[in-house]
Amino acid sequence: MRLIGRTAALHIAFWQYDPWYRRAWFVWPQATAILLAAWLVGDRTTLPIGKWAKPADCTNPSNPGCAATKRVMLSWSDEAAKPTIANQTSVTVDRSALRSSAAADQPKLLAALGAYYRGEWAKAVDTLNPATAADPTVQFVKALALLIPGTTDQVRDAQTLLRSAAAAGQRQASVMLGRMLMVGWGTMAKDEQRGRELIEQGAAAGDPYAMRLAAIGYLDREFGSYDPVKAVDLTRKAAEAGEPVAMMQLAYLIRTGRGGLARDDAKVLDYLRRSAQAGYTDAQYTLARWTIERYENRETEDPSEGFKWYERAYQHGYSFPALVNLARAYRFALVAPWFDTKRSFALLELCAPYAFSFCHYWLAEEYRSGAGTAQDLVKAYAHYSVARRLGLEYAQNDLQQLDAVLLPNARTTATQLAETISAGLKTIPWVVSLQSPEADSAGPSPWATQASPPRPQPAAPAAPAQQPAAPAQQPAATADWPACKGDDVERAMAACTRLIASGIGGTELGTPHLYKAWNHYKKKQYKEAIDEDDLAIQLRGLLPNACNDRGVAYQALGKFQAAAHDFQDAAALGSVFALTNMGRLYETGRGVAKDYSEARRWYERAAEKGDADAMSYLGGMYHDGEGVPKDYAAARRWYEQAAALGERSAMNWLGVMYHNGEGVPQNYAEARRWYEQAAGLGESWAMFNIGIMYEFGQGVSQDKSEARNWYQKAAALGHAEANRKLQTLR
Repeated sequence: MRLIGRTAALHIAFWQYDPWYRRAWFVWPQATAILLAAWLVGDRTTLPIGKWAKPADCTNPSNPGCAATKRVMLSWSDEAAKPTIANQTSVTVDRSALRSSAAADQPKLLAALGAYYRGEWAKAVDTLNPATAADPTVQFVKALALLIPGTTDQVRDAQTLLRSAAAAGQRQASVMLGRMLMVGWGTMAKDEQRGRELIEQGAAAGDPYAMRLAAIGYLDREFGSYDPVKAVDLTRKAAEAGEPVAMMQLAYLIRTGRGGLARDDAKVLDYLRRSAQAGYTDAQYTLARWTIERYENRETEDPSEGFKWYERAYQHGYSFPALVNLARAYRFALVAPWFDTKRSFALLELCAPYAFSFCHYWLAEEYRSGAGTAQDLVKAYAHYSVARRLGLEYAQNDLQQLDAVLLPNARTTATQLAETISAGLKTIPWVVSLQSPEADSAGPSPWATQASPPRPQPAAPAAPAQQPAAPAQQPAATADWPACKGDDVERAMAACTRLIASGIGGTELGTPHLYKAWNHYKKKQYKEAIDEDDLAIQLRGLLPNACNDRGVAYQALGKFQAAAHDFQDAAALGSVFALTNMGRLYETGRGVAKDYSEARRWYERAAEKGDADAMSYLGGMYHDGEGVPKDYAAARRWYEQAAALGERSAMNWLGVMYHNGEGVPQNYAEARRWYEQAAGLGESWAMFNIGIMYEFGQGVSQDKSEARNWYQKAAALGHAEANRKLQTLR
């Protein structure tokens, strides 16, 4: 009765004060009568009772009606589908501006552009150092190369170069300066009004990159107002001027019907193909993936366009996902000429020298099934192991299946092979987002046989980057080298001891002492580790590593001043890890006076050389405002760079930023994605944070059982907060 009374009171109140409410009481009986009449006079035979709501049986995609029901959708990159002024990193440089430079400088500019697009920024700067320093185009291209590593000094130098070039009339320098001011690059203060002016001036002058940025400013409200019609107009002009990224962005705008555009699938594909033809790797990958998935879904009988674009994306864009997907397409195609297991295996062999988990996983699949090569379960196990070490969690299931098949000796051989492969893996090269003849000619292809810098290692003692070769006259010693550097601690200790006693001498003798020290460290035998590092240093065997590792052992014993001394020596000898470790001492005030500015300087030096831990620590400084103004945009940039190199803590912190809405719109789905990536690499904080999401139903259905599961995973890794949660969770 109380509920009826409240309902009646609300009805009376709305009737008195809300005229639309009163009108609704007269409209709904009429609408009901019209619908009933339509049903009575209509042809109801087309909807037989009991069957009209039954969907088509699409367990087989080739069944009638299923091609339309289960259509493959296009996948879009963030630069095209979620554009912001900050994430427009693919910069199309106007080649016509090079003609105003001195004839002697033009080849240098083209070579520097090639190095820039290949991610070889230091090489680009070095290439331009002999060029005319006052030339505005030289200044602009050099500034582009300085901005990507983005240390404090480099951003400052780039800003100076851009201002000088802009003052001399270099249009694209003005546009890039406007982008920096809009974003607040590094320590550069934001000035959105001036940044907008520079970008709009460039757009008015017809610069395609400026038009692309201005369109995003109007579409993403970064210019203060939302004007999708103007955004579409600018994007179309940029696309028609030949800007490859704008072509893909226009395709997405047509696909989603933004700014009054009519949705037109034919035009979407036309602009995507134009973008791909112009050399935009993301467009090539999108078209290739869409075509191959449609072929697999029986929506088309001709996958040739997909094969073509995957070929372009891997050969000229150096896209590892494109290479692996192309190999899979050859393996699983339905008929010749596309079905070609030998071609599939040959493609996977191209990426096998690199630290790309999916490549090793699918290479393992080929060895396991004998597709394109002789069946070899030992090699399959080894490559599954490598994929798992690189963070591919589901490879563990395949390893468990092979564990039940392989004999102990074969499993031991496979494990040793995995250690050897892992030790020699090369860093994945930068993807060339905008392909060009300059990028092709800037250096050898990653698919050619060539030397490569060592893969970045954690700042804790790591296996030495250089691989020693034992004397040819001592075959027994030679056989011990792989075991000495392996992950099996006891076996490694025994092998290193045999190498030391084998009669090798000179600096080579220092190497097994270094590996032995590393294994003592893993066993938490820090004093023994220091003794072995002392011997390695005396013998000058891999001296930078030995000094850094001894410093880490001193640090574990709480002897921070001794650690600082060793880190400084190791840094002077070229150890990147020592740079990071030294920065950590300054940040925490251990062994040295706490100094955030000095910590940042050390981190920036390490980050410039590619150390992911240093990038993550820099992200933390900007995130927390340690020694710098709190800057979420800068924090996110550093975290993203570190995450791209596999640094799991940075992945977790990106999740935290999206979880809390720090510098980005709060997005639980994105937060969970980053947490899951980090958790897959063993990050306990990420496991704990996923538990939080399930406990409180943040972006997922509330599920305390699943929350407990994640807390238990984190607690198993020693996470104290997760342990406390397990005690209180009900």
